[in-house]
Amino acid sequence: MTSEAIAFLLTEILYGTTTSNEGTTFLEGDQALIATLQSLTPEQASQQPQNLDSIAANLIHLNAYLGYTIATFKQQEPAYDWPGTWAKQIISEDEYNAEIQKLQTQAEQFTNLLNHVPLEQKWPLVETIANLCHLSYHLGAIRQLARIVKHD
Repeated sequence: MTSEAIAFLLTEILYGTTTSNEGTTFLEGDQALIATLQSLTPEQASQQPQNLDSIAANLIHLNAYLGYTIATFKQQEPAYDWPGTWAKQIISEDEYNAEIQKLQTQAEQFTNLLNHVPLEQKWPLVETIANLCHLSYHLGAIRQLARIVKHD
């Protein structure tokens, strides 16, 4: 049941309201991460308003952390350079589309792995919840940045 609840929330963060009759817990579809990212051009996603990190950098950072967690769940020892995940601020159209697709692919991998991760143990559960929190945090940051760059 825990993995189902986590998968439900992950889907909502990425895509908004589910198509089932279960409704929404906090997001409508156009407010979700994928729709927000797809509503922006790579040029908008590469802007750094008020010298903040770009939406592109937030997306790359999200993918790095999700990829790190997937590798950890597979009992691999991933290399992870937290500051380095913020290095790229400007992104081309092909790179932007690839990063959005990577997020969707990794989210699917993450969801599939939930059935094999011992969520009754403290650290796998902590890492899983941390990813939901991390995605939600950056969804908020990206949505605020999107409001700014769409009005420039």
